Amino acid sequence: MPNSVSKRFLILAAASVAIFVSSCRNGVDSNRNIDVRPPDPKEYKSCGSSGQKLPYDAYFKEDEFSRRLALAGEVSSVLEELEKANDRFKKEGDLVEIFPALLYFETKDAFELGLKPEIKHKIEYMSLLLRLYDSYAVNRKAFEDGDMMGIDRQWRDYYKAVSKAQEETGKWKANDGVDVLLEGVNAHIIYDLPRAIRSVYKDSKSNRDEMKADFDAGSGIYADAEQALKAEVLLHFPNGEDREYAEKFYGNGSEYVIFTRSKAWEMGIGDGPLGVIEEQPTLKHDSTSRKFFPPALVKRGICVFPNVENKE
Repeated sequence: MPNSVSKRFLILAAASVAIFVSSCRNGVDSNRNIDVRPPDPKEYKSCGSSGQKLPYDAYFKEDEFSRRLALAGEVSSVLEELEKANDRFKKEGDLVEIFPALLYFETKDAFELGLKPEIKHKIEYMSLLLRLYDSYAVNRKAFEDGDMMGIDRQWRDYYKAVSKAQEETGKWKANDGVDVLLEGVNAHIIYDLPRAIRSVYKDSKSNRDEMKADFDAGSGIYADAEQALKAEVLLHFPNGEDREYAEKFYGNGSEYVIFTRSKAWEMGIGDGPLGVIEEQPTLKHDSTSRKFFPPALVKRGICVFPNVENKE
């Protein structure tokens, strides 16, 4: 990452902004039928009688089964929406989708990690994924509605950068894409993340050190996510100077993200002011989605994990 970009990140980190709460076309489609009913564990077999054992079974622990399954379904539903944005970016090169494309890869990997035993506090972990998406989604809805003043200031910078990059020809260059992406990453990590952390973790009765370990485990996902996005960016620049620029400057921001995530945790868990003053938005999502559940789990079926020794 160039030194000028790193300095720009740190300058952006000092700003404070406000949030507008709404819903989102590329987040939650208000015309969809959203199922938020808690799953009934009586409708599922016990993992002990299901035959094949999978590393995801402990996620569906008996005493939290309904809540955990509902949250997993909601995250899968969110991923369905983000996948559509990623498809638009990959196929059409629509620059407004560059950040949600990154968020798609990040959330997809984070979701699979959250289903595994490494993550101890599943409810908080999955809830954080949803609240981060919601923060993006409400601003996207305001943008789609043409309500620029109803968008968070930091997200307003993102959408302005998109318009500026495409204002003359409708096309964008590789360096413009970096500028736009950085605006999205900063809005997401510097502003949205501390508020989401406070909303999910601050009043949780779970072990604080274990929750922090869960959060830190998510930091390792970003490097793979940005490489996946870089591969899609390169599809739009097959050769020339833009190709060379994309090869050099995309996909190398993970160290900054890990550092900034650690600061976001400290801010979110603390009692000081946040960079945003409005409440954390919480949207409804379809809890019945299974599209992004691991294929082996879908094939075999979900089962209830008994509370033997109360361990993951």
